[in-house]
Amino acid sequence: MLLDTDVLIDLERSHPAADAWLGSLTMLPAVSGFAAMELLNGSQNLRDHRRIERFLHPFAILWPSEADMSAALTIMTPLRLTHGLGMIDMLIAATAIGKGLPLVTCNIRYFRGVPGLVTSQPYQK
Repeated sequence: MLLDTDVLIDLERSHPAADAWLGSLTMLPAVSGFAAMELLNGSQNLRDHRRIERFLHPFAILWPSEADMSAALTIMTPLRLTHGLGMIDMLIAATAIGKGLPLVTCNIRYFRGVPGLVTSQPYQK
């Protein structure tokens, strides 16, 4: 499994439903490098940044290959207009597809049109 940024934020903020979901797993999911960067980008100061780095430390951070990046450009870019899929979301989706992992997200609707992407909603918000 590869975590989308929304789930990662909920986990970092100790959202009860996210914590319960994570606690039910037997294996820690991976995190897209772009989702990790988004989370770190939200830090307000150095102390906050370090806290988020500690939070991310146990997760495997995965990056897309060059072929995955090319697919994001050619296949997913038009989905911005039809599905509201943002650039970072495209790169996270490309990573999931390239690694053969389902994308765990609560924003299923944004990713509906991405060919070859398997999504999973871990809990209700």
